[in-house]
Amino acid sequence: MKYCFDIDNTICSGGVPYEEAKPFPKVVKRINELYDEGHHIIISTSRGHWSGENWLEFTKKQLDEWGVNITKYKWDRSQVLMYSLTTNLYRK
Repeated sequence: MKYCFDIDNTICSGGVPYEEAKPFPKVVKRINELYDEGHHIIISTSRGHWSGENWLEFTKKQLDEWGVNITKYKWDRSQVLMYSLTTNLYRK
């Protein structure tokens, strides 16, 4: 199965500046469990959409530092069906 997650306010505290975002440990843990079970984890974000700044490399590094296992990055949220499972993500 493919799971698609936004970053801000889903995997981490949201808003600008992105440098101050803090991961939600239970969400990171659950995403990694899904990844370890063989599911595809897609990160979809609109970071930089309004500012025109390219946040790709920063965001990849940030997610790596938080230990989030990712299959693919998608930088155009308009083309992806979003599953924002923040409240139920870590429940089985």
